Amino acid sequence: MAEHLFLDDRFRYKRPFTAKPSGFSDSAPVPRSRAQHAARLMRELEQAWAQSAATAPNTAIATVGRTQGVYLSFAIRRGYESCIDSLASEQSGIRIRTISRGTGDLIDVTIVTVWVPNDKHRFFAEKIRAFESIDNISVVINPANADALKAVAKQDSDFKKATVRKLPSSGETKFYINVPTAKVADFISRAGSLVDPSAIKVSYGQSALITSIDTILAALLDHFCPLGHVPPEAPEWTEIWLAAEGENEISDEGEVTPQVAVERRFLTLAESRGLRVASERLHFPERVVLLAQINRQQARDILASSDDIAEFRPAESCTGYLFRQSNRDQANWVDNLSRRIEPPTDDAPAVCVVDTGVNRGHPLLEPLLSRSDCHAIESTWGVDDHEGHGTEMAGLAAYGSLEKALLSSSPITLRHRLESVKLMPPTGRNEPHLWADFTDQAVALASGAPGAAANRSRCFSLAITSDLPEDCSHAGQPTSWSGGVDQIAYGYRDDQRRLFIISAGNTNGVDYPRRNLVSSIESPGQAWNAVTASGYTNLKDFDGSRFPNHNPLASEGDLSPFSTTAVEWESKWPNKPDVVFEAGNLLVDSNNGSTSDPEDFFC
Repeated sequence: MAEHLFLDDRFRYKRPFTAKPSGFSDSAPVPRSRAQHAARLMRELEQAWAQSAATAPNTAIATVGRTQGVYLSFAIRRGYESCIDSLASEQSGIRIRTISRGTGDLIDVTIVTVWVPNDKHRFFAEKIRAFESIDNISVVINPANADALKAVAKQDSDFKKATVRKLPSSGETKFYINVPTAKVADFISRAGSLVDPSAIKVSYGQSALITSIDTILAALLDHFCPLGHVPPEAPEWTEIWLAAEGENEISDEGEVTPQVAVERRFLTLAESRGLRVASERLHFPERVVLLAQINRQQARDILASSDDIAEFRPAESCTGYLFRQSNRDQANWVDNLSRRIEPPTDDAPAVCVVDTGVNRGHPLLEPLLSRSDCHAIESTWGVDDHEGHGTEMAGLAAYGSLEKALLSSSPITLRHRLESVKLMPPTGRNEPHLWADFTDQAVALASGAPGAAANRSRCFSLAITSDLPEDCSHAGQPTSWSGGVDQIAYGYRDDQRRLFIISAGNTNGVDYPRRNLVSSIESPGQAWNAVTASGYTNLKDFDGSRFPNHNPLASEGDLSPFSTTAVEWESKWPNKPDVVFEAGNLLVDSNNGSTSDPEDFFC
């Protein structure tokens, strides 16, 4: 069956094709009361128009967007969805903007929001009047009488739309005409012997469409949010879907497509309001999608100031989107966030990152990490990050999901500081028998620092583990490193309790999940007195255009493909991990089983 395609969900939704009502029907639905229904809809139409017009801006700055019409919403009764297309009129410039499910008192209806030009104020009023006072007459006739009936139709200017059709299913010839209700008897009298009065069928004008309408109301912000998510009071990134319909437009630069025209109008409006708009765009045949940071009141203002709005949707906050930005755009994101940071005090608690060092010159790390709080086991190693791992761990310790901080517009109040101890040398690797001692030295360096650090509360982040065979086959039994961590955490020598957060170690995602279940948590993650962190994943959204025929390897909420486990440990050893966090996912190609690591799954 042929289908109409409509942009919904992420990009579109589908509903079956239905022919537009012809205006003639032998089985048109009958409303509860023709006169009452028409009168109520007429009142609601006038009230909705007045209310919508009242929200139109009346200041110069507010009319930067084009405001040549109003938005109206029609609540369509369930079972009458085939009438929805009749709410639009290309000839009159009336366009359907969005279709959504009703909520609250309108739970049993479909909300159809349309844009109506100002000079088409009477369009729907005329349809309601036709429903109230016009009858559709249909009757089977002798084909030889067709011309005579058309002549009768011309005898009164109130007799309209006389049509003769041959029905392909039965071969019968039918005559159709619109006649005012008060003149139905007059028409039948004039037709005389040309028709059989007993065969005449009468239905209401515009019956299907007007009967389908439960309520007419001024369009609300909620009606433009088909996914049910209305922009909140605090600004957040929101997809704004613009209607790009009609013919090319003439601008100062010549002829432009509707997509270019509506985009320019919106950017002009956004600039006048000081709105933040992302640089990327999506262009579809009749829609343009932009990403802007707005709150609820700003969304209402946009609706009142622009005729081009189709929908508001929550932004798909994909990490991949940020990774694929240009260097300049990424720098702008970082600059915006850095200006919103409220740094912690010098004596705030700290996370001491025991790793490969930290490059504190990054604008998002510098307010949290003083030069005096950067140390190294050997002074000749330097305190900078020679590999990048420690800097990444510092960012994670500072902000958690950096994506959320970047996409926010609110101040970011940081309540803890960072410290760094470089545990790994720039070249080569430490001897295994030194790991416990070096960890002890790392604690001493951080704790013994002068100034504010001397009395600072801290926890230790240790995301470096041993992947040596002897350390991966411990099956939960202590190693010299895990035993050393147990002693330091317990305060065996100085009676100072310390909190260690230790990584469980990683796998490469091959042969998931079998390999994960047999890959042991790496040393010193089996330490009794430390908190060992492993990973699950909720990541499932990705750019399908870049990875066709792919699916997430791990299901939402399942073990991350990169995580180790303690499944094979004996019960007498620690029950690890202690906590789990988001640890990433992979994509698997449904054709050949190969895996990919998209930016959308970076965490």
